Amino acid sequence: MQYSQMTQDILNSVTSPTFTSANLIRADMDEEVRDRKLLLPIGIRRYWNSGGDVSPFVRGMVAPGYYDSDLSGTFTSICNLCSPDQQNLVQDIRDSDSGFTWEASAGFGVDFRLADRFLIGLYANYGYRDRVSTADNRESPLDDPPHLGDDDADFWTAGISFGLEFRN
Repeated sequence: MQYSQMTQDILNSVTSPTFTSANLIRADMDEEVRDRKLLLPIGIRRYWNSGGDVSPFVRGMVAPGYYDSDLSGTFTSICNLCSPDQQNLVQDIRDSDSGFTWEASAGFGVDFRLADRFLIGLYANYGYRDRVSTADNRESPLDDPPHLGDDDADFWTAGISFGLEFRN
């Protein structure tokens, strides 16, 4: 099983040119997107035994799973030129989404045998995710509040693995 969590902090601020504080117009949006995934990787690995305690390999993986994403934040608008009921507006931003996702990757690496059955490995992968949650911000947060959007993405990973080998 593989669990990952990605958090994006987004801060947008717009201020009009001002000559006095009486004509100040300002908008601030502070958002956080939290994207969690629980995947079940299914993969293959092809080793080339080079003899000794070093084993290079190539690998491929597909991982179906579940995602759970949240968007939270605040939109604040100060408009000294607006009517009194619209001069200081604060709007909470909340949205969530969850469902099926999948990921696929291919890569290469090398395992080093440190003891009779204990391995440590280094690897690099290129992958694709079908769903990455983002903040979908429209032109006017008052007319169309920000909400979660999603896109696909490709990525590179590099890492270290630890293994215990069970074979005769």
